[in-house]
Amino acid sequence: MVDQVYKYKSIRTSFWIKVFFLVSIFFSSNSLAQEKIVPLTNEAFLRQTIKDVLEDCLKDAPIDSQMVWVKEEGENQSAWIVNEEIVSFLSKRGPVGVGKKEGQESSSPVLSYRIIKLSLEYPEINRKLFGKSWTTRESQVAISFSLSDPDGKILWSKRGERKNSDLLRKEELLSLNNRQYPFLCPEVPQSTWGRYLEPAVVTVVVGGLIYLFFANR
Repeated sequence: MVDQVYKYKSIRTSFWIKVFFLVSIFFSSNSLAQEKIVPLTNEAFLRQTIKDVLEDCLKDAPIDSQMVWVKEEGENQSAWIVNEEIVSFLSKRGPVGVGKKEGQESSSPVLSYRIIKLSLEYPEINRKLFGKSWTTRESQVAISFSLSDPDGKILWSKRGERKNSDLLRKEELLSLNNRQYPFLCPEVPQSTWGRYLEPAVVTVVVGGLIYLFFANR
């Protein structure tokens, strides 16, 4: 009878040790698998989204190798990053002019653009038990374009929009931000459920191990 009780306790102890071991591996495996991924900075990530919009829209614009002026419509504090990408994209076709003044005579067409949406944010945190916190990063860009001749006649117009997202480790966010520009340094949302659930699970597991230790003495 004593041998049967001892055998039962040994089996029960072995079972819980295996459960604890498997749970630990399960919650840490995803973090280890993605440890070597080097993410883009926020500026590079947003620029890539802008490039996607330009590729979708400007590839169809009737612009050959002639000189073209680039002009922003409206006022947006983050327009500089869009303007740089437009100039870079059009420079592959021919000369590009920036800063054309009102009344300045020119025989070249004008590509005007208006920023409808340009955002970078962290919409949510995905917290993993016994692992790292993963934050969703999302960029969204919407721009309207129009090409006009020197007399102001609209020759072509199009609107493009693109949304990209990826996952980042929470501890990486500070190194990816650009504090010089607020739109490249979005606020990080607070995760509440993991703050209470993970300590509760740890407490239960540790308590179970302590119980098994004294139960088998």
